[in-house]
Amino acid sequence: MVGQVRFTKIELKNQRDRLKLLGQYLPSLKLKKLMLQAEVNKVAEELRQREAEYEKAYAWVLSYAEIFSDISVYDLMESVIVETVITDQENIAGADTPIFKEVIFAKADGLLFNRPLWVDEAVHLLRELIKIKEKAKIVQKKKEILEKELREISIRVNLFEKVLIPRTEELIHQIQIFLADVDLQAIAQAKMAKTKLLRKKEESA
Repeated sequence: MVGQVRFTKIELKNQRDRLKLLGQYLPSLKLKKLMLQAEVNKVAEELRQREAEYEKAYAWVLSYAEIFSDISVYDLMESVIVETVITDQENIAGADTPIFKEVIFAKADGLLFNRPLWVDEAVHLLRELIKIKEKAKIVQKKKEILEKELREISIRVNLFEKVLIPRTEELIHQIQIFLADVDLQAIAQAKMAKTKLLRKKEESA
C-alpha cells in the first residue's frame, strides 16, 4: 500500500482509468498552452508597435513645445483631461482580456472663445497622443493577463507530464507486481496443499 492506495484489482482498474483520463486531458492542455504562447507573442508585437507609435506622436508634439509655452496653454490643458477610458472584453483561450474602445475627455468649462487658432490643432494632437498611450496601457494589461494564464497552464502541463502521469504509471506497475506475487503465492500454496493431501491419501492407503 502507498499512502491510502490499496493494492487490489479494483484499485488497479481505478488507476488505469485515471491514467486514461490524464492522457486524454493532456493534449487539450498542450493545445491551450500553444494558443496562449502564440497570443502572447502577438500581443508583445502589438505592444512594440503601440510604443513606437507613441514615441513618434510624442516627438511630433514636442515640435510644438514653444507654442505650448504660450500663456493660453491653460485653456489647452483643460481640453485634454481624461474622464474615462472605455474598454470591452475578449476571451482568449479561456482568459478574459481587455480591448480598447474609446477615451472620453472631460468637458472643458473655462475655454476662451478668442483663443489662438493653433489651440484646436494642439488639442487634437495631444488627444491623439493620450489615446495612443491609453491603447498601449490596455495592450500591456492584456499581455500581462495572457502571460499569467500561460504560466499557469505551463505549470499544469508540467504537473501532468512530470508528476501525475509518471506517478500513476508507477503505481499501476507496483500494483501489478503485488497482484502477480499474490497470485504466485496462491498457486504455490495450492500446490503445497495438493501435495500434502496426496501424501495423506498414500499414507492412509
